[in-house]
Amino acid sequence: MSYSTDLIGKIERVYESSSEIEEAVASRIKSFAGGRPHVKMMCGPGYKLVDGACIRMNAKEIMNRRKAARKNARTTTAAETRGIVLRARTMARRNMAMGGK
Repeated sequence: MSYSTDLIGKIERVYESSSEIEEAVASRIKSFAGGRPHVKMMCGPGYKLVDGACIRMNAKEIMNRRKAARKNARTTTAAETRGIVLRARTMARRNMAMGGK
């Protein structure tokens, strides 16, 4: 079975381009905290922000973060949960008053 050279060239270009896309771009999110505007940088799932660039996390780090989130969910008190629910309700009402969803 023989492959055409243009197909092999296309496959090589795909592998080269996928290895070059190791750094993802962080998205800028404007937020207000303490009465002042701030810019937060967010990365997609599986990436973390290091020196302004999104870098892919290894599997061990992802698992450690997942375990920590589970532990935190177990130890969350009722008062903390109530505060989160009240804040979410307030934000929803504020968005509705401003004409949002």
